[in-house]
Amino acid sequence: MKTNLKIESIEDKTSKAGRAYKAFHTSEGIMTCFEKKIVAKLEASVGKLIECEVEERNGFKNITGFTGETVTSEKIQDAPKPQPFAEERSGKQASVIISYVKDLVVAGKVDYKDFVNNCVILMELHKELSQM
Repeated sequence: MKTNLKIESIEDKTSKAGRAYKAFHTSEGIMTCFEKKIVAKLEASVGKLIECEVEERNGFKNITGFTGETVTSEKIQDAPKPQPFAEERSGKQASVIISYVKDLVVAGKVDYKDFVNNCVILMELHKELSQM
């Protein structure tokens, strides 16, 4: 499963069979890695937030893939800010007004020629009411 974590420190370990491996102390706990290519990338990422593949077996977490460094908080702040609630509501209300006028045209209550005029009138009314 892909996960974001921060590598805090590295520890050299040896398995019962005598095979050397690395234990990584991360923000998600201790994880191991046995693949040399991935270990090199993880060692270069100490202190950084990274995205990697983690598999859990028998209560042990093993890093099996390295996707790369993740977005830092500085880059997150550059993301576009969501619209305020009033602007979102205004956009939704406008679509409701247009839908209402369209329903009047379909029902034969309003001429198609007046469709645009009615939309404009209702939109102006909507603007006035939303400013109150």
